[in-house]
Amino acid sequence: MGRCIYGGIYDPGNPLSDEHGYRKDVIESFKELNVPVVRYPGGNFVATYHWLDGVGPRDQRPCRPELAWQGKETNEFGTDEFMKWCEIVGTEPYLALNFGTGTLDEGVMACISYFGAGQLTYMQLSLGSNIATPKRIRTMPIFDARTAERSLIM
Repeated sequence: MGRCIYGGIYDPGNPLSDEHGYRKDVIESFKELNVPVVRYPGGNFVATYHWLDGVGPRDQRPCRPELAWQGKETNEFGTDEFMKWCEIVGTEPYLALNFGTGTLDEGVMACISYFGAGQLTYMQLSLGSNIATPKRIRTMPIFDARTAERSLIM
């Protein structure tokens, strides 16, 4: 996610960051914009992002190759942190699903988890994480126009 997330809205250890690692200056600037909805992940990063990799305790999250930019995704900032950030800045989360390397089952599980239409809930998935209460998502795409072939550097 480059400077948009790491070193952007999330920068633990920076004197401008809060106790969660979110940049306070970015939070205040973003609040002024009054943006109603924010998509995560954005751009071609979504083609390889697996939302479950960013849920739960950070020390248990997998580190994966980031194929769009030929880097490494630590999942230090993940789905949990995005949901918390949206709550802090007062925007509605829009979770994009991975239709590049993801599976239909993964997408269905996300829908069930975030829309609460089954036994498995987002709160159960994020036990041990920094999310105090579940945040439901009202908008989730069924199709992303980008495809893995166009989004990834092979």
